[in-house]
Amino acid sequence: MNHPRAALFVALSLALVIGLEAFSSSEPQALWIAQSHGITKLVDGVVALEIPSAADVQALAVDGKRKRVWAYAGKQLLSYDFEGQPISATTIDPPAGNPALLAVDTRADRVWLAVHSQLMLFDGQGRALWRERLPNPVAAMTVDAKRSQLWLARKDTLQVHDATGELLAVLGTPGVRFIHALAYDAKLDQVWVAADDTIRRFAPNGSQAFSAAFPKPAAMAADQEGGLWVSDTRVVTRLDRSGRTQFSAVPGADLLSLAADPRDGSAWMASQRHAWHYA
Repeated sequence: MNHPRAALFVALSLALVIGLEAFSSSEPQALWIAQSHGITKLVDGVVALEIPSAADVQALAVDGKRKRVWAYAGKQLLSYDFEGQPISATTIDPPAGNPALLAVDTRADRVWLAVHSQLMLFDGQGRALWRERLPNPVAAMTVDAKRSQLWLARKDTLQVHDATGELLAVLGTPGVRFIHALAYDAKLDQVWVAADDTIRRFAPNGSQAFSAAFPKPAAMAADQEGGLWVSDTRVVTRLDRSGRTQFSAVPGADLLSLAADPRDGSAWMASQRHAWHYA
């Protein structure tokens, strides 16, 4: 049975943006959070570092292998080391609108940024390599870490790109109206898909491997061992690989984001002003 840890409840000084939290792979355990006043690093639930220069962050991702934090803020792609020192700043000209999403491919040392309907690819130094305007806004992204492939969702469609930006596949999802979230799981070597009122999984070849009903999934994070943390805006649930519920809780209203730590399977979740940790 899962229980909240001692560092369950962390009061945050300002509101979280709707974006990503990501775990680094370094020790000690660290959680990076995008807030309206900058980036905050939590270690064991305590603020260990703040980067106020990265204000109004709209998306966040962490490269634990190279110890870098990537952020999209103020029409710039920014990177910092784990001590908060700036490494790169790339100004871009994105289309108007939301959402903004970031994903890091640590194997290929590539960074994917989607702003509304524009998809962009950068190298590890922040240099632009490729961009494309898509027919619909990007709703979700995840990286297949084994193959260095980006999976993205736009409306009811999944598509897959390689590490150069080349389009490898466009996958139809019959009966689906909208895809809300994606998460690659290394243990299963499959991609979890939250679509309408279902949770699904797709194999690397694009075939659907699993489907189960789940009401209004909004955010999810794979634990990299076959399990999944998934939430609507109020309830967080942990599922095993067969879709059975292992744990469920109501940490607070208006949950915006969710992150799983692959080292112990625990998860953090955040509302606009608070974060909770379950293990």
